[in-house]
Amino acid sequence: VRRDSDNVITGDRRNLEYTESFAGLEMSWNVYDGKRTRASLMESLEARRQLERELDDLKKNLKDDIEFYLTDIKIKREQSLISDKKFTWEEGRYRQMEEDVKAGRSPEKDLKAVKRDLERVRITQWDMRARYYKSLTNLYVMLEYPSILAYLEE
Repeated sequence: VRRDSDNVITGDRRNLEYTESFAGLEMSWNVYDGKRTRASLMESLEARRQLERELDDLKKNLKDDIEFYLTDIKIKREQSLISDKKFTWEEGRYRQMEEDVKAGRSPEKDLKAVKRDLERVRITQWDMRARYYKSLTNLYVMLEYPSILAYLEE
């Protein structure tokens, strides 16, 4: 059993009294540590303050990153919805042109031009969807980054 007690502070000297009991004998002694305890305590407090500042910075950065990614996701989602509507409109235009060509109201070359436009809009739609899914993936990876690292280290 060991009982340590901090007893007396006198001026620049710090007296520490240690008491130990072993096998029924109790021994006591004072030790002067030359301000090492206080210096060690101050270093610990400064290290703690530094870690708290770093943690606050990390929290702020994480919050900023999350806000950025959420805004990015909203924008990409809107762009994806717009491209979906544009594709639907272009697809309707193509079907109408197809009917007009079958009925003989429009030439075949107009149908080919509308079909090229439809394919161009389809590629744009896929691109917008890919960008939206990439934004979702970026947010997921940012939030799960510590877990992913821990998994990779195992």
